[in-house]
This record gives sequence, C-alpha cells and structure tokens, in this order.
Amino acid sequence: MKYLILSIITLTFLASCSNNSQKETSKMDTAMASMSAEEMANMKTDEMSNKNDAHMASMENMEMSDDHMASSNSFSGLYMHYEHLSGALASDDAKEASTAASGILEALNQVKVKDVEASKKAAVEMQLKALKKYSTEIINNQADIAKQRQAFSHLSERFYELAKNVGIGKTMYKAHCPMYNDKKGAIWLSSENKIKNPYYGSAMLSCGSVQEKLK
Repeated sequence: MKYLILSIITLTFLASCSNNSQKETSKMDTAMASMSAEEMANMKTDEMSNKNDAHMASMENMEMSDDHMASSNSFSGLYMHYEHLSGALASDDAKEASTAASGILEALNQVKVKDVEASKKAAVEMQLKALKKYSTEIINNQADIAKQRQAFSHLSERFYELAKNVGIGKTMYKAHCPMYNDKKGAIWLSSENKIKNPYYGSAMLSCGSVQEKLK
C-alpha cells in the first residue's frame, strides 16, 4: 500500500511537470516566433540598405573609372598619331607625315580635359591649341618636308609639356638632336630607347641621344 501511494504521488508530480514544461515551451515558441519575425524584418531592411549602398558605391566607382579611362585613352590616341608622324618624317615620307598629322587633329576632338588638375588645366588647353596649329601646318606643307619638320619641332615641344602635365600611360623617351636648326637642337618623343631622327631622316638617322625617360 505504501508503495502504491508513492507511485501515485510520483506519477502526479511527473504529469504536473510535463504540463508545466509544455506550457513553458509553448510560451517560448510563441515568443521566439514573434522575435524571429521582427528580427527577420530588420535583417531584410538592413540587407536591402547594404545592397543599395554597395550598388551606389559600385556605380560611382565605375563612373570615375570610365571618366579616367576616357581621359587617359583620348590622350593616348594623340601620342599614337604623334609616333606615326615621327616615324614618317624619319622615313622622309612627307605624304605619310601629312596623314599622321590629320590623325592628330581627329584625336584632338576626342580629348577631354575635365579630369585635369585645375592648376594645370589652362596650360593643357593652350598646349592642345598649339598641337592643332602645328598639325595643320604639317598638313598644309605636304610638298615641303623641311617646313613639316620645322612645325614638328614646335609640336614636339608641346607634346613634351603635355606629357609632363597629364602623363602618357606608357613609357616613352625624350630624344634630342643637337644639329637641327643651326645646331640649336630640337627634341622629339619616342616609345623606343633608340634614335630614329625625324629631323634628318636617312641623311642622319642615328643622330641624337636619349635625354629622359617618361612614364
């Protein structure tokens, strides 16, 4: 009888514990469900905000990159046509020099100066104006390579100044011919670290020296 009473008490206690446990679990589940819904809403809001911020930052970086590339590429186009011109004069080819100078004029139309430092902008604009002037002179003197070379000497000075102001985007070399213009000398730019004199061509193709490396 004693054991029976103890068993009944034990079962009653366990049932009570079980019911209480189920009630507490139900309350906890309800609270967790409520908290999870709120937290999920907050998490979704934060996630969307972070994605929007990241997207805006990415777009700004792309725009800055595009502007920089456009500016860099436009100036690179000028140098490409300049090298073509220098090579034509070194080969004593006045007609090809005229064609290359026309390429410079076309490239000038694509040049953008909006990314140039404010302190250098006025100087760059003057240099670009000078490039147009001397390129036009080279085109107009297709029948006189001596005049083309004279215009090229001024053009090269402006290209050198431009390279100093806005850069080139690749390695180039400043070369110097000491004999040109009654031994007053003249410079030109080249992507090669060797001499191909555009002022005398085949008459003195190797006359000159490299003075400076530009990047």
